[in-house]
Amino acid sequence: MQPALSSNTAVDSSSSASAEERDAAENNPPQRKRRRMATGHEVLQRAEASRVSPPPSQQQEQPTPPSMEQRQVAGLAVGLVEADRPELAVAFAKAPAADEPMEIEAGSAAEEIPLENIIANFLPRHQEEIRQRLNDEDIQQILNEVRSFLKMLKDNDIKLSPGRGRIPTPSLFSRLSRLTLPKDAALFRKFFEKATLFFSAVNPTETKNTGCLSTMLKSNTHITNFAQETEDNLRLLAGNPYLKQIASMCNQKGVPDPVKAAEIIEWDCW
Repeated sequence: MQPALSSNTAVDSSSSASAEERDAAENNPPQRKRRRMATGHEVLQRAEASRVSPPPSQQQEQPTPPSMEQRQVAGLAVGLVEADRPELAVAFAKAPAADEPMEIEAGSAAEEIPLENIIANFLPRHQEEIRQRLNDEDIQQILNEVRSFLKMLKDNDIKLSPGRGRIPTPSLFSRLSRLTLPKDAALFRKFFEKATLFFSAVNPTETKNTGCLSTMLKSNTHITNFAQETEDNLRLLAGNPYLKQIASMCNQKGVPDPVKAAEIIEWDCW
């Protein structure tokens, strides 16, 4: 009877083991292998690698976008047209941008300064008077004198001294505040004609701005006397090595005549 018992015991053990394996399989199903997804960086790298660049001969150059200066010029020109000032729009639109070379005809070097840049140096009241009569001959003469004056300053590396008023107008232009246009157009033109002569005779290594002249001017009488002064006297004064000291001594007293300037130079304080 013993062998029979041994066989039954083996069968029962085998059955128990199979039942346990089935229970384990049911409770713990086999894990599926998860597929790894590519990251965004890897996808970008693959896309870049698959992209085929055309040969250099077939590549087309992209147009360069307009610069800030060019967009500002175009915008201002449109604004002038809308403001019913087409003549200013045409003149300003033709002005080259800061990063563009300017074509200047022979004998017209002063033309490189745009019209609007010239007018901007005047007091706001004078700017309006100039724009209202832009095509008048006397206004054109004033603008031509100012253009030559600014060109001469640029060539000699002389700066316009800033004014001290609420409106940032160069001091030499602000001294003309008591004048009106077109009434005083002749005085305007003569003043800038003599100013060009005066600063063309100074020593550019000693005179760096226009303050030496604007310091001496205050009233309409000072402006008139300067515009009527002889060319020789203005050259003599401008070329004086003590010009800065003379201008300081004549602060708001007018440009001195040669006799007075000589007296100042002979003072013992030098």
